[in-house]
Amino acid sequence: MLIYEDIALISGYDTQRSFSKSFKALFKMSPSSYRKQQKLLLVQLKLGLRTVGFQLFN
Repeated sequence: MLIYEDIALISGYDTQRSFSKSFKALFKMSPSSYRKQQKLLLVQLKLGLRTVGFQLFN
């Protein structure tokens, strides 16, 4: 997983701070909050898919 400083530099920002400021303006949350939210969403999707699969075969 890329760290925020790497993402900032790859995206063309001079600093992690400028990247974070732009990210917050666009997504209304910090990059770390966004990443946590995405991890939670993946877990929910996996659990939901298992539940659906279980219900179909049970």
